[in-house]
Amino acid sequence: MLGVLIDHIFIREAFRLSSNIRIINLNQPINADFKCINTKKLLDFINTTICLHETKNDIFVSNSFQNTTSIWEEEGVILILQLLIRPSHLNFIDIGANIGTYTMYAAALVKTIKFDELLPILVARGVRGAIIKIDIESSESFVVESGSRVFDALEIPFVQMEWIHVRSYFDRAKVIIDFFVKRNYDPKSYSCQLLNTTQYATWPYD
Repeated sequence: MLGVLIDHIFIREAFRLSSNIRIINLNQPINADFKCINTKKLLDFINTTICLHETKNDIFVSNSFQNTTSIWEEEGVILILQLLIRPSHLNFIDIGANIGTYTMYAAALVKTIKFDELLPILVARGVRGAIIKIDIESSESFVVESGSRVFDALEIPFVQMEWIHVRSYFDRAKVIIDFFVKRNYDPKSYSCQLLNTTQYATWPYD
């Protein structure tokens, strides 16, 4: 998602895109009410989430999704996925995505990146400092384990982090606390109350 946001901010300027090209910011909320389902698993390991129109308004594409048993153009999607999972430099461009059947399955193949892999992008954009918000459902320790170069290279005076889940995992909580204590951060509540690092299990939710 960060990649999408970065694209939305600077791609138009960097590449002088036509005013006829519309860049969608996936971080923006929408008011429309869609039914979203978990899709059928293809090739025994790839599934995704698809948001559907009312079947009375979309009798072909949306109506072809029957929970985990069928999808739109399954044979075509499988063919694309078989090509994309091969070691290759190729990306995927979906022209005429409709509700995103091909796009969402292709996106499910994208590998998780390490936080430090973003550093060249940030440096290229002239980013010298940032504030960070982290909320990844008890996986916050993975950010600091893979992000030391970002913290070393940039000025990051403030990190807001969800704590309710990670505090139940001693090893992960210790990794986070050790990382930030080493860098002279002070853990505080929303009300700026200093928190005791030896009593992290009683810290507030955030």
